[in-house]
Amino acid sequence: MEGITIQRDLAAAFCIAMVIHGIVAAADIRTVSSVVLPKENTKQFLDIVFVQSEEAKRPVTPIVIPREKPVMVRKTKSLGKKPVIEKKQVEKNMVVREDMSTGNQEVVMAPPVEQSHIVAAQAKPPVISAVPRYEENSPPPYPRIAQRRGYEGIVMLSVEVRSDGTVGTVVLKESSGHAILDTAALKTVKQWKFRPGSRFGVPITMVVDVPVRFMLKESEFP
Repeated sequence: MEGITIQRDLAAAFCIAMVIHGIVAAADIRTVSSVVLPKENTKQFLDIVFVQSEEAKRPVTPIVIPREKPVMVRKTKSLGKKPVIEKKQVEKNMVVREDMSTGNQEVVMAPPVEQSHIVAAQAKPPVISAVPRYEENSPPPYPRIAQRRGYEGIVMLSVEVRSDGTVGTVVLKESSGHAILDTAALKTVKQWKFRPGSRFGVPITMVVDVPVRFMLKESEFP
């Protein structure tokens, strides 16, 4: 009986000890929680800052792959070569005449030209101008009044030269500016002789320009 009583006492003591330990543990938990938890009136905030990395800042450029456009090949019909039309040159001894009323063209054969006539025409010019015979003709006199007054100038005359070399009509073409000089030139040239002009070696009458210049020397000035 005594052994059973001792076991009961030990069991009761163990239970009491466990209860005491439980109370102490609960008190510790309350103490810790009172230290860790902040007061109700105190507000604390945790700032969270999001830092964007440099790689995120760089814009992402999309890679665009170009589409290949189909090449359209046009089929061209091969045209035959255009026929070459040969233009025949008209011979030099053919003269082409055009009829204005009907629009038709008539080809007339021109007579051939002998080579001897061509050579003669090339050797001699067709027209040769008349030339004064300066070695035989007297120069116009220089009027004394014109010399004293210092008159100078060029008189241009239009002279008709006959086929025999004599002078026909003389016309004043350009004046020297002084009537006395113009008159002296006109009177003198009317008496001149010329080598007559010719056409294909035949003397003809023609009109030529003859300049007459009046000029004073330094010693002749008054």
